Amino acid sequence: MAAQTSTPSPFKILLELYQQDHAKPLRVEGLFEIELKLQIAVLDPQQCDTKQRRSDIVRRLNCKELDENVAKRIRFKCILAEYHTHFSLVNTANSKQIALWNTEDCILSIVCFCIQNESVFADKKLRATWDFLQYLKEYFFECNIDGSTLIARYLDEQTSLGLSVVKAVCKHFGVMSGKYAHVKKHLLEWWKTIRVRYTQLQKENAPSPPTIAPAHDDTDGVHNSSHRWYWLCDDDGNIRWIPYQQEDQRVIIQAWNERTETCVIVMNKYRIDFSRECTEIPCGQQYNCQLTCPSQREVVFGQPDSKGWLNGIFCESMSK
Repeated sequence: MAAQTSTPSPFKILLELYQQDHAKPLRVEGLFEIELKLQIAVLDPQQCDTKQRRSDIVRRLNCKELDENVAKRIRFKCILAEYHTHFSLVNTANSKQIALWNTEDCILSIVCFCIQNESVFADKKLRATWDFLQYLKEYFFECNIDGSTLIARYLDEQTSLGLSVVKAVCKHFGVMSGKYAHVKKHLLEWWKTIRVRYTQLQKENAPSPPTIAPAHDDTDGVHNSSHRWYWLCDDDGNIRWIPYQQEDQRVIIQAWNERTETCVIVMNKYRIDFSRECTEIPCGQQYNCQLTCPSQREVVFGQPDSKGWLNGIFCESMSK
């Protein structure tokens, strides 16, 4: 396969990750040519969490088309918001099980690790690093690499991941691996953190029973224990779990116990696709049935701790 010739750019990877479902990709003249170190600096995912910070990023970039084109500026900031939300979900210790990571989750985790550890890369190797990450993104998509793939291949052989991945990517694209040798170490460091997190979760989370057996009261049959189904709300960067309405709790619990693949709630407005591959925590994804290309919201069943937190994210007590 022919090697790529485009300028390596974190923004290029970002836009390709978050506009795959759009018929018309966002194109901003000069965006990919912005100084590489500035691109890395503004893409620290923890600095994209508010509207003000996203506006500050646009100002720092001093990109003429973003400054003059309102529609492109708004869309670019929406992508930054989606990027922050995705990072928060994937990076939080057990908000999303690593074995359930899709290809986008894996790429995001690696890219953010490199962004947040940019200081360990020598300046002269930054371009080669992001050149390789562009190859890596394309390789993961073309070969359908996801969390379960990485765990199956490297959980028991953690020291081989860096070398194996670099060799596989370079062979796939027919490029020499020499200038990417330094990336092996950083991929290995990333995988060590992921592996520790995965093994800890396996020990801490006992498998859930095959069905949810909620307690019921004597008045309306509503589940009255502290275990409930929640959906992930990320409005304006304020990430929190929101419990479903009582009637929807009944519907979701019944659907889960009947081992159906999906259930529909709120007068057929929302659909929940259950993730039954996860044996630790009942979970799934919610979609808006009224949208042509709806984004997904994570759904989970659980009990908040004494301070109101579940899987590292705060839980609201009231439905919305």
